[in-house]
Amino acid sequence: RQYLSGKITENSYYATLSKKAKIPREKLRKLAINKYKEIIKPRKNVLLLAKLLKEKGYKISIISNISPDHKRIKKSLGLFKDFSPVILSCDIGYQKPQKKIFQIALKRAKAKAEECIFIDDRESHLIWPKKLGMKTIHFKNAARLIRDLRKMGVKI
Repeated sequence: RQYLSGKITENSYYATLSKKAKIPREKLRKLAINKYKEIIKPRKNVLLLAKLLKEKGYKISIISNISPDHKRIKKSLGLFKDFSPVILSCDIGYQKPQKKIFQIALKRAKAKAEECIFIDDRESHLIWPKKLGMKTIHFKNAARLIRDLRKMGVKI
C-alpha cells in the first residue's frame, strides 16, 4: 500500500521484499518487472473506446492504483496517451477507494462530480465517486460498458 501511494521509494520497497524473500534486490526487481510485462493485458477495445470518446469531445481521465515501475511500463506502451488528467496513486499519495483521490481527480479535471461517469471493475471503488455525486458503472466487459454509457446518454 505504501509503495502504491508513493510513500516509500522503489528502492525501499524492493529492499524490504528482498530481505523477506532472501533474493538480491536487483534480481527481485527484474523478476517482478519481467513478470508484470508478461501478464499485463491491456484491454484494447476499452482503449479504443476511450480514444473514440475523446475524439467526440468527451474528457477522458484515468485514476489508477499503480506502482512507479508499473507506471513506467504502461507509459512506455502508450496506455495513458488518450487520458487527461492521469491520476496515479504513486504520484499523489492516495489510492482508490480513498475519497481524496477522487477529489483530486475532479479538481485536476476541472469538473463537477455530476458531470462525470466513473468506471471501475471493483465495486468497492465506486462508493466514494457515487457519494461525491458522480454516476458510476461497474465494469464487466466492453460490450456492457458501451450499453451502460449509452443508457447514461453518452453518444458513441
